[in-house]
Amino acid sequence: MWKEIWNLLSERETLLSEAFDEAVDMLDLDREMFAKVTVALEKNISQEELKELRQMDKKLNKVQQDIRKKVFEHLAVSKGQDLLSGLVLTSIVIDLERIGDYSKNIGDLVSLFEGDIDLGDRKDMLYLQLERSNKLFDLARSALADQDKEAAKQCMRTYGKLSRDCDAMLGEIIGEAKNDAAVSKADLSLVLLMRYYKRVGAHLKNIASATVAPFPMIGYSLKTKKKNGSSKKKDT
Repeated sequence: MWKEIWNLLSERETLLSEAFDEAVDMLDLDREMFAKVTVALEKNISQEELKELRQMDKKLNKVQQDIRKKVFEHLAVSKGQDLLSGLVLTSIVIDLERIGDYSKNIGDLVSLFEGDIDLGDRKDMLYLQLERSNKLFDLARSALADQDKEAAKQCMRTYGKLSRDCDAMLGEIIGEAKNDAAVSKADLSLVLLMRYYKRVGAHLKNIASATVAPFPMIGYSLKTKKKNGSSKKKDT
């Protein structure tokens, strides 16, 4: 979808083309925020760094509002021309804004713990999800900025792996807390981090899906047809 839309937008300077460029900038700022808070897993995060995160989040909010304004003004002046591209943009900027919120949440969580968070044997699983999250950022950007359909599909598949592993880890931790036993501080932090990573990944998947899915299906799993004509949900 974005290939055709972006080809049209790039041929002329409009408020809509400016809004598209700002959406890519939002994704880059999201990536910067996420990098700041995940580095903080291995060191203390300062109050100054938390303040910087909040300022970056405010910037995301302002850009989101500017994109909405430009889309509205473009559609009003053009009498609905480029309606589809406008709808897609207003859809994905919600995901772009929410990624910033979750990065800020991760920063707030990490600030509650002094020194390293001792995750024991589960540390490897956390860093696997972090690696996947970073990959999702790369793939989502390629899908959005370059209209790379293969990157979009790979992003959706990678999110599927991250989602399943996060849910499995959550089930394992809760299952070990038998007879209302207290969950350890390390396990509690891991559960929250995994949930935040999953939500960031879900929003990146939604953004990437705009490249390959029709508008009503943006953010949802695609389906493929089996040889017998029945539908099969893709592994996302």
